[in-house]
Amino acid sequence: MNEQKIAFIYCYNDERMLNESILYIQSLNIPPGFEIEIIPIEDASSITAGYNFAMSQTDAKYKVFLHQDVFIINKNFINAILEVFRQEESIGLIGMVGDKSLPTNFNLWQEKQKFGKVYESHFGNLEMLVCDEVGSHYEEVQAIEGFLMVTQYDIPWREDLFDEWCFYNNSQSLEFIRKGFKVAVPFQATPWCIHDCQNDQKNEEYDKYKSIFIDEYTDVFEKILSKTPTLDLFDFDKVRAKQIIDSNKVQFMGFLNNANNSLNDRNYEQASRWIYEAAKFASENHPGLYTSNESERILIECAKNLPDAAALENLNITRNNQQKKRRVLHIISEGYVTGGHTRLVKNWVAKDKDSVHSLITTWQLQTSPEWLLNEIKHSGGWIYSLEEKDKFIERASELRKIAYEWADIVVLHVHMFDPIPIMAFGVEGGPPVLFMNHGDHVFWIGKTIIDYLINFRASGLELSLNRRGISNNAILPIPLTLPTLQSKDKSKIRETLGISEEKIVLLTIATPYKFNSFGEIHYIDIIKRMLNIHEDVIAIVIGPNNAREWERAYKETNGRILPLGMRQDIEEFYCISDIYVDSYMFGSVTSALDGGLTGLPIVALENKHNKTLSFNDISYSYFNKEFHKIEDYLYYVNKLIINKEFRECEGRQLSHKIKEDHIDNWTKKLNEIYS
Repeated sequence: MNEQKIAFIYCYNDERMLNESILYIQSLNIPPGFEIEIIPIEDASSITAGYNFAMSQTDAKYKVFLHQDVFIINKNFINAILEVFRQEESIGLIGMVGDKSLPTNFNLWQEKQKFGKVYESHFGNLEMLVCDEVGSHYEEVQAIEGFLMVTQYDIPWREDLFDEWCFYNNSQSLEFIRKGFKVAVPFQATPWCIHDCQNDQKNEEYDKYKSIFIDEYTDVFEKILSKTPTLDLFDFDKVRAKQIIDSNKVQFMGFLNNANNSLNDRNYEQASRWIYEAAKFASENHPGLYTSNESERILIECAKNLPDAAALENLNITRNNQQKKRRVLHIISEGYVTGGHTRLVKNWVAKDKDSVHSLITTWQLQTSPEWLLNEIKHSGGWIYSLEEKDKFIERASELRKIAYEWADIVVLHVHMFDPIPIMAFGVEGGPPVLFMNHGDHVFWIGKTIIDYLINFRASGLELSLNRRGISNNAILPIPLTLPTLQSKDKSKIRETLGISEEKIVLLTIATPYKFNSFGEIHYIDIIKRMLNIHEDVIAIVIGPNNAREWERAYKETNGRILPLGMRQDIEEFYCISDIYVDSYMFGSVTSALDGGLTGLPIVALENKHNKTLSFNDISYSYFNKEFHKIEDYLYYVNKLIINKEFRECEGRQLSHKIKEDHIDNWTKKLNEIYS
């Protein structure tokens, strides 16, 4: 290569404009000992093909690739370029305007952090476009605008991929980065050139080449994104936490003292009410305990002193069963239209076709959705509510009577603070009791009546074994059903919701408390970091109810964080989304699994202070995607966003595994537990 030579290379189709541009080059100051060469390529099949051909025709080390409508007005342009290259040999490519980071829509003029200057007549009037000021001799960027590109090393232009007139500049920028070189924008006191680009138009096949570009440079994106600064998770204040827990425990013990006093007075109803208050408080305000032997003892004493219940026939419940099927009695405190708790019961009943299923609510029945009640009836069972009895001890007595005379197996899906089942089954005899550990991360009562504890994840089993002292444990995946909406419905639903096709949609669904944070970093901060990197990404968040906090997030992101509150039409949102982002600091297991079953890759950040607060379902852990570090978590999200093929592959694999565990093999696992 001739180190004293600089070539100016054009691909042109307008000879008049070309000649005008060349006049500017011919008026430049040429350094002593240097020579210039002008290589115009007429009617090239593509800009990359023309540039490659011109490169092969010159031995110049330095090459300036410029449009026919660019006029270099800095007389010392050549010296200025040489000075930048000589400062640092690792600089391979220079442009007049460039982006610090590539946005996912690759419309570089819309990127906020842009460096450089140019006179431009894009809108018909010549104006100086000034981006962020270059602070020193140059600013390292990830991509430069293509109207003027200067190299000191030869790297072939990718005419094999970009055989038109777009993405060539982005491609060449990343080709240099891929080879280990820097891409830079020099300091310009005033613009070094004019770009008379008023006739520029978007290529008709822009989206096609955008897809090619993303697929080709995934490795470079990963390398760039791995260097992206990330949030620091807060340091947990253990001293403050212990103070809160100690305070909670004092209040909890106060409730127990009241319960004991009532028990000593043989007021069993009042004793059970105090245990209800104690357990409710402890489940919502952690007292440092996951169970309480004293609470269990008081309720067992109440269980021994229940009043007599009416005969079974008077309750319109009969044991007659022509099919001789297993009788499974499901007990819930109350059901809800939203959330995974009630749907778990419905799916259990639907999948276990070898049993007759009946349902009792210890509290009200009105909140239970029709789809649950219909599933119970379809199995051949009945529905009954204990709500007409005013006293807890009367409800417990009636529940015992029904369960002992009708059920082969009892399954408890009750709230963590419901004392009625413990009093009903707190004596010898009766059917075996299975307890569904859906609140595995908090305090609950009922360990003394459990014949078998059913966990849905390993962390819940481990916690119950080590902190609750329950040895009869099993893991049963949450039963799921296949989605009814298909990917073909995606475009139609997006159009209805006003979400364009090119948007990448992140989805999160969780009850409001699961977004609570006990530190400086909130779920919103994590989502913002993703949106700041990628312009074409929006986040739909279903469930939060903190109006001020979420309204601020909506405004600060110009509507790209879209909080919707509680919704019932959640299947539509799974259908239109691309990535499921689990809630933080508390995971939402059922919602995440539904997303994975739909074909969305799941992204979950582990709560490092308590694994059980995180989403760590067995199906998900199979893929080793349970991120402990926020840096790894954000890196994986970025990779999913920029690489559609990778994103869809991850989603397919996860969907297959979830279907295998939660649908195909679920009944077999249940029958093992029944046995």
